[in-house]
Amino acid sequence: MLTSLVFYPSLGYNLIRNYVQPNRWAWYNRVDDTLIIGAMPFKSMKDELVQKENVGGVVCCTEEFELKAAYKSMQKEDWKEEGVEFFAVPMKDFTGSAPRPQIHEAVQFMENVAAKGKTVYVHCKVGEMENCNGVGSNDKI
Repeated sequence: MLTSLVFYPSLGYNLIRNYVQPNRWAWYNRVDDTLIIGAMPFKSMKDELVQKENVGGVVCCTEEFELKAAYKSMQKEDWKEEGVEFFAVPMKDFTGSAPRPQIHEAVQFMENVAAKGKTVYVHCKVGEMENCNGVGSNDKI
């Protein structure tokens, strides 16, 4: 319930923060040739991520309601229309992590996408906590 209550204020705060300080707080950051970590991607970012950043896979670390609640966020179906693979690892804001087997599956997914020469975009709602759980399990960092 707490995560539902703070969803819009925390997302709004980070949208404003990114707008006001885009150089200090980027919406996403490239780690290497095959990995980007960031915040929830919106449809307005689709072309940049798929064409410029070569995204071929997405690891989504948000809860299902968060994707549905965020106006114009990229949904699983939107990614599939672009030929981008999608893997969900739901994690609760502020408190959550996924079970170890699910994180292991996410890392395997990331490695498979990277083996195809594509980039994986790992995201949570605001790009600060949950996505690092999955990425931290990967030996890339």
